[in-house]
Amino acid sequence: MIMSRGTFVKHIIGSSEFGDMFKMQLGSNQMYLSTGLVTSDLASDLFTGIGLPAIEIKDDYVKEQNGKNVQVYADGHITLLPQDKVGYMRYHTPYEQTDPVPGMTYTPTGDGDMLVAANRDHNGRYLEYTAEWIPQIADPTLITTFDLTKLTK
Repeated sequence: MIMSRGTFVKHIIGSSEFGDMFKMQLGSNQMYLSTGLVTSDLASDLFTGIGLPAIEIKDDYVKEQNGKNVQVYADGHITLLPQDKVGYMRYHTPYEQTDPVPGMTYTPTGDGDMLVAANRDHNGRYLEYTAEWIPQIADPTLITTFDLTKLTK
């Protein structure tokens, strides 16, 4: 069960069902914990103890082409994955390799996973680098996302 830290704080330990009833037993003493003291590891142990998936906090960001940073896992959403590795990046032969542009010279580089196209005319030399990889998801029907913003209203 993957979520952002904001989702964990607001929807897991911030919920009345969880936060008000969490207590710690130290020897013969019991104390109720403030939700600020409940870590994702403690909550994950509780969840796995009752047969739910473990909690994993991910606050990863990606940069869009316009330069804006965006969270990979949005606040208010929980993602369930069947396993840690859900797929791999598969090499795809560039279209230029099977249908070359006239006048261009193509050279595979490295392990054959990149194609360099060269052209020269009276204005100079031109190089183009092409590589294509496609995400190959093993079984996308097993990936589930819960939108908690719609469930809690």
